[in-house]
Parts: sequence; C-alpha cells; structure tokens
Amino acid sequence: MLPIGAHGAAIAEGRQLEAGPFRIEGVEEGTYNVFATTGTGASLNEMLEVADRNIDNLDLTLRNDVSVRALVEMAEDHLALPKGLLFIAVPVVRGEYVAEPSDKLSQEGMPPGRYWPVLITPPGYAVLSTSYGERPVVNTPIDIESADATVKFVVTSRPASLTGVVRDADQKPVAGVGVTLLPEGVTELLDPGLLRRLKAASLADGAYRIGDLAPGRYRVSTGGFEQAVELDFGQNKSLDLRAP
Repeated sequence: MLPIGAHGAAIAEGRQLEAGPFRIEGVEEGTYNVFATTGTGASLNEMLEVADRNIDNLDLTLRNDVSVRALVEMAEDHLALPKGLLFIAVPVVRGEYVAEPSDKLSQEGMPPGRYWPVLITPPGYAVLSTSYGERPVVNTPIDIESADATVKFVVTSRPASLTGVVRDADQKPVAGVGVTLLPEGVTELLDPGLLRRLKAASLADGAYRIGDLAPGRYRVSTGGFEQAVELDFGQNKSLDLRAP
C-alpha cells in the first residue's frame, strides 16, 4: 500500500500473503494505492480510503492481467507511418505497476483498470484523434478490462504550431512567463505527458513556441491572461500574449 499525496504518511510494507483473510497493522488515516500481484498473471491496482477506524470487511479481488495495443493510421492516405512512434498506457492509479513507452506499440501484463492511452509521435507529427471501442477518447482515461484491447490513433503529418511574444502592459517583452494551451472545453487536463507538451516558457526576448499540435480550438493562458485560439492543419499561427 502506497500513500497518495500528503494524506497518508505511512507505507504498509509489501508482504507475501496466502489466499484468504489478511490483516495489515499500523495504517494511518488517508488515501492509499493498493497493489497486489501473483506469479500467475493476476493483479489489482486500486484506490482505498482509510478513515479513523479499522476496515474489517475489505474484500480484494485479483483479476487476470490485460494487454492493450495501439492501432495507428495516417490522416493522409498517401503517407506511411512515421518511424519512432511510441505507445504507453499510463495508469490513473499510480502504484507498483510502472509502464514504459514501447516501440512495439503494445503493453502487456497490466492490472485491469483505468489508463491514459498515449501515443508519442516524432517531431513534425501530431495525434489527430483517439478512439477506444469505436468511441472517441477526448481528454479522459479509458477502462481496460479485456484481455486484448485496442486503442486507435489517427496521426497527421500536418500539425499546427503557435508562436508569439509575451509582453507586459508597456508592450515590453517579458522572459520566463509560462504559456499553457488547453483544448477547448477542458478545465483540467489530467494526462501529465500531454500537459507537458502543451506548455512553454517565454525566452529572454519574450518569444514562445508550442509546436506539433493537433488542429482545433484551444484556450491559451499566461496565468492572469487567457484567450481562445483556433489552429488549422499545417498552420503556424502567431499570437502575442499579455504577461500576468
């Protein structure tokens, strides 16, 4: 059991348990990740709230591990897939299971649960859309429960980019200002990998650049200043921003 954030201060040491009743002593109040695995390919990775009393009736069920693969298509029919694609399924519940990007475009031996499906593209490309079970995946994790799941990605070779200069009220360039770009309608982006790619900081001359973007509508923010921007295929849009 691993504590989440500042709520839990103690770690219940991992131990080998037999099937049936178990007991872990000395667990402080808080939110924990509960991770368990067997040598036969069954596991669990769940969140657990521990209140100011004992939990005497907690049932944990280990399920067979799952796998997921990425099916990648190009938006431009005449182009082959680029080299250097990497796929990773990032667990929403962070526990002992650690995922690493795979150039085989698949992940195996995963505990069933919620994951962020992430396709990492080389420079000059961007993920245009993601779908799972024929349903669009729009800035939300997916539930992977089946033994062999498939996530479909459509990639474009004509990404957009946003550049400009961050200026203060006197129109002077300002360095070191964080610029964040979020897809329209998203108030909080939970996928940390995608969030990093949508952030930049202004340079000494106030210039910033965020590239390899999927076309669409975004909100660009410098902290105290925010505005909408729409990007088209292959567009390098220039937009000066106000420092907070």
